[in-house]
Amino acid sequence: MAAAREGTGKICLVGCGLMGQALEVCEAIRDELAKEGIQAEILNNVLYDAQAMYSLEGIGAAVLVERAQSTLYAEIGKEKELLRRQGITVLGGIITA
Repeated sequence: MAAAREGTGKICLVGCGLMGQALEVCEAIRDELAKEGIQAEILNNVLYDAQAMYSLEGIGAAVLVERAQSTLYAEIGKEKELLRRQGITVLGGIITA
């Protein structure tokens, strides 16, 4: 709903170490958004992966997806700052097991 309000047809799901349940959550969100005509791209480790960082081009909004007891608060702050510098609106965040 927030992506539709923002008027963006493409968002990214960003996180550090997306695997297991976190990756499953991202895939489920991506599939549901596709039904609404919104393209969602899963970007893992944008802080450490140049290709993932490059994939931010053309993205209008993002949702942070982080793993409990795995992602550091400092990493979340750095992700938010990176997205802000790229002009990408952070729609919210999800914490997974």
